[in-house]
Amino acid sequence: LTQYFAEVLQKPTSGLEVPDLQAIAKDRHVGATLIMCRITIAIAVQCEQNREIIARIQQLNEGDQHFLMKAIEQVCRLHMWSIHDH
Repeated sequence: LTQYFAEVLQKPTSGLEVPDLQAIAKDRHVGATLIMCRITIAIAVQCEQNREIIARIQQLNEGDQHFLMKAIEQVCRLHMWSIHDH
């Protein structure tokens, strides 16, 4: 995930929370799983197909949209990115 951020999206990865994949696989660690989910969603709205992803998010109910936007904003705010910086 961090390599994708750096190489494909050309975003800085310093300070990026890295999910503990072993904790996810071995212990079903909720916190590490949420970190992975937030990063994955942030990547989705930054990638080349982001318009399609955002359109699909907009088809969700309002509560789910709000939850996803909070997750995206959290990752972007931590790294001072704009969702539209792609």
